[in-house]
Amino acid sequence: MYIICWRRKKTLFVIFFLPRPKQRKRKTQGCAGSLNLNWNNLRGMDNEKKRSASFSKGLLQSGELYQYVLETNVYPREPELLKELRDMTATHPRAIMATAPDAGQLIAMLLKLTNAKRTIEVGVFTGYSLLLTAFTIPEDGKIVAIDMNREAYEIGLPVIRKAGVENKIEFIESEALPVLDQLLEDIRMKYFKILPGNENGFDFAFIDADKINYWKYHERLMKLVKVGGIVVYDNTLWAGSVAMPEECTPEILREGRERTLEFNKLLAADPLVEISLAPLGDGITIVCTELFIQSLNHFKHVCGGSLFNYCISQGIMKLNKESQRPPFSFKCLVLGFRLLLV
Repeated sequence: MYIICWRRKKTLFVIFFLPRPKQRKRKTQGCAGSLNLNWNNLRGMDNEKKRSASFSKGLLQSGELYQYVLETNVYPREPELLKELRDMTATHPRAIMATAPDAGQLIAMLLKLTNAKRTIEVGVFTGYSLLLTAFTIPEDGKIVAIDMNREAYEIGLPVIRKAGVENKIEFIESEALPVLDQLLEDIRMKYFKILPGNENGFDFAFIDADKINYWKYHERLMKLVKVGGIVVYDNTLWAGSVAMPEECTPEILREGRERTLEFNKLLAADPLVEISLAPLGDGITIVCTELFIQSLNHFKHVCGGSLFNYCISQGIMKLNKESQRPPFSFKCLVLGFRLLLV
């Protein structure tokens, strides 16, 4: 600070000069720093991480925080054979494709909450999520597991056999869309033999496959999964790149980022589903079909408009006579269809 004083006649003049404060240089982050991404997860892992198998795709603020979640909440409840399969997968060159254990824990809870018995899995890899599902569903449960690469599946197959759950798994080495189309056709044929028609549908589906076909999978799964069932889509945050400017996105992530953004946008605009995007692993989106709307959509798709409208009206009349209140879901449709057959 500087002070200048002078006197003029009887007046004293004082001027204070304050130095301009130095501006602190703002720490700037490059594009890669705009998100807390561990690029080692995408470009390979060091030997220590491979040994510990704790490299999972967490998006938390720090690796220490993610490790805390795993060690206090996930690993203590993880079955020993799942841990064995996780450790085996950690040495694979594409280990980043494996389901994150914290995401797997939530999937197991969803399977239990929905009492899932018949499930679909698109994208198996070494089978971590597949084994987790087989552990969770009942003894007479079934999993239709679809993957183009049987070689990766066979890495985890010895552990699956050791667990004694191979009988629950129907592994299909194929592209997923033709298999889903065939399953859909099979269920359509049963609409006219078993009422209500979707009793032989699926309770749960887990999708961890090629992002370019996610929406096509979604369209088919909305017809395959039963009313009130759950579909879980993996990698819906795509290593956090969905929140990153395109010019800052590493080349290795760009195509997947574009597909994921498109899928997330379509899913958010779908009025027939309830959704929740959980920031676990690489992001998992949980989808539940709105019960009443899906019931109508299923029946209309199979039976056609005029028959559909007739069954609706007859079913409502029947329920009204029995003093039953809406939502009427499949019950009124089935009642109306049965009245038509009689």
